[in-house]
Amino acid sequence: PTALSLIATNFAEGRDRNRAMGTYAAMAGVGSTVGLVLGGLLTQYLDWRWVLLVNVPVGLAVLAGTVVLAEAGRAQGKADVTGAATGTAGLLALVYAITRGGQDGWTDPVTVTALGTAAVLLTVFPLTQARARRPLLPLRVLRDRSRAGTYLTLFLVGTGMFATFYFLTLYMQHVLGYGPIRTGLAYLPFSIGIGIMAAVGSRLVVRHPPRELAVPGLAVAAAGMIWLSRLTPHSSYWGTLMPGMLVTALGLGATFVPLTLTAVRNVDDRDSGSASALLTTAQQIGGALGLATLATLSTAAADRRLPHADTAHRAGLRAHDPTLVAHAQDALTYGYTRAFLGSAAVFTAALLLAYLTVDAGPQERTESGSPQEPS
Repeated sequence: PTALSLIATNFAEGRDRNRAMGTYAAMAGVGSTVGLVLGGLLTQYLDWRWVLLVNVPVGLAVLAGTVVLAEAGRAQGKADVTGAATGTAGLLALVYAITRGGQDGWTDPVTVTALGTAAVLLTVFPLTQARARRPLLPLRVLRDRSRAGTYLTLFLVGTGMFATFYFLTLYMQHVLGYGPIRTGLAYLPFSIGIGIMAAVGSRLVVRHPPRELAVPGLAVAAAGMIWLSRLTPHSSYWGTLMPGMLVTALGLGATFVPLTLTAVRNVDDRDSGSASALLTTAQQIGGALGLATLATLSTAAADRRLPHADTAHRAGLRAHDPTLVAHAQDALTYGYTRAFLGSAAVFTAALLLAYLTVDAGPQERTESGSPQEPS
């Protein structure tokens, strides 16, 4: 959230902000590539806990780099503790309820209690924001139709995208037998595709409204997920897996820059932090809910092919039973591909939402700095 708000306050709307946002998205793609490969190296040669410890020097390096940042204006006042408590607890209860419901059933008392708690807290949250002197989420941020639609669209994008990473990783390691390093390297086309289209998108937003870029991008991403839904236990990386990942990445990369720019467009400097934080929260919560929901879908589909397919897979490996392993891999792959179809449906819903709500014009200004109306 801080990174996005720094872009919003340090770069005027138009070409400068477009370039900054394209660089931001490209660096995110490069960072994810390095992280995937480094995570594989640490996991394979040291221990998986190092993927957590490595954040310490990275965080210190980022902290040292902040000395070059220009200071923005500061708001005086107390933090909105009530809003933070109700919003955080409500989202936590909702994610936990979905996760637990998939494991223990939707009539489980704890699941029902968590769902009820989430409903109450997430209803109370906007009421607290409407009355707070310095709300955590100023409701005026949501009054713009395009901005509100953008947040919901990015929520759905996060729902489909984060779950995709999870199931692709399971497929590559449990079915194709890839090790951690090979799995990380296998994601390179995905990261490259997002980085390329982020750079292209930062140029296209000057002449094209966000909807004209996001809607086709989401259509391409959905097509990529449908491609991945054709995976079998015997699919090749170069023939099926890599093309599907690349197509999905190109679509998502074309979507991120125009929607991110729309989320912070025409936002007052005092609200830039809240607007940026809401964008990040929408993606992260969408990812958490999407993973919980699609994991439930995947597990149920796999268990229809072979009851307790994941447990059977581990048992087959321990017993060196190739027949059981093959049956389990077939069932697991079927479950993963159902989840990919679920992600395709989510991207399609995001496409329709963006088409109906995001009606902002191109991100452009004249050289004098005044807004230029789209032709």
